[in-house]
Amino acid sequence: MNRFTKECDKLSDNIVFPDQFIVSGKNFTLEAYGIHIGNTLAGSKVDPVHYISCVKRAQGWVKIDDGRTKQLRSSEETSLRKQAYFLLYSDPVALRELHGKFQPPQ
Repeated sequence: MNRFTKECDKLSDNIVFPDQFIVSGKNFTLEAYGIHIGNTLAGSKVDPVHYISCVKRAQGWVKIDDGRTKQLRSSEETSLRKQAYFLLYSDPVALRELHGKFQPPQ
């Protein structure tokens, strides 16, 4: 998603995106998204840049901020989602198939 102007200033528009979508018969599910904290792409001493992630787990959404994790209430997740900078979707069927074939290196 483009969240910055040509001058690298951050756009604050709310972007709505689905939890699931289908492409070529494959169902993709939102697994995680990242949030950019700061007003510019590059940051500075006056306006530093920081990134946090929100990851879907069996018990709901979790915010990961450096070494800290926090289980999110629905209202918190809804608020953070509006600030998403990048999205990570997966095809759960393909992941299960791949997982069964994966052999870690010896």
